[in-house]
Amino acid sequence: VEFLESFSFSTEKRTTAPDQGPLVPESRIAELEDEEEDAEDEAKKKAAAEAPELERVLKDKLPFDEWTLVRGKTTKGTSGFLRRLLRRDTTPAVKPVGTVKGSIRVMEKEKMRLNEYPQSPDLVRMFMPRHLEVRVYIVRGITLTPKDIGGASDPYLIVRTGKDADQLKNDKDEDIVFKGTLNPEFYRSFQLRAEIPGTSFLQIDVYDYDAIGFDDLIGTTKIDLENRWFCPAWHEMVPKPREIRLLRSPTSTCYQGKLEMWLEIMSAEDARSIPMTPLGPPP
Repeated sequence: VEFLESFSFSTEKRTTAPDQGPLVPESRIAELEDEEEDAEDEAKKKAAAEAPELERVLKDKLPFDEWTLVRGKTTKGTSGFLRRLLRRDTTPAVKPVGTVKGSIRVMEKEKMRLNEYPQSPDLVRMFMPRHLEVRVYIVRGITLTPKDIGGASDPYLIVRTGKDADQLKNDKDEDIVFKGTLNPEFYRSFQLRAEIPGTSFLQIDVYDYDAIGFDDLIGTTKIDLENRWFCPAWHEMVPKPREIRLLRSPTSTCYQGKLEMWLEIMSAEDARSIPMTPLGPPP
């Protein structure tokens, strides 16, 4: 479901306030603000060192946020007997049922009138359908979770932006599957079609190949294509930076390894005139 709506709300400042005790000196306020900024910088550096996904770098510049929609039951307002009975139910109290993507800004009314804030996104322009080409360059896997009895895996890649034939690339091939390793040197590049709006995510799955039975999912990483395409700061990154993507699994809260990769998004016209970057192991 796609919504094409924007809203504006106004709040007024109070002219009086109840007595809240002595005021903090301005010098101390400045010190506290500096300490808060230093702590925030350290937290960002630590997070980037642990998982330097590009979303962390562009967090304050991405045009959209996402909120998870949940549905479930609550024991509030029920009797003690019913609460005890419900606690025996192993069904999660709430579960995610979807997401909402949007943008929320809080601005001072006077500064907004003077156009001292960036303009709101042009939703009409954003929702004009366009055909884009997504180029994915995957260098290597890093410390993948073992899926075989011997403590290794036979990883291969599945890359998709949708369900059509030109939106899915499957590397399940005897010549491409990397046998017996947790640190595969993939050096694989893919070009897939994407439609915006509509194709919201690039999804990269790493599977463990099994000669008998079903292949095991090692982990998945997803990239929001709309957030990249409509982000001016991302377009200014030339060439596009390599990033380390964490692999996640729906059956575990722990990360299942990492991928080193980078991503390009361009119009179909540009894709016809700009060749893909050669990608291969060092000589």
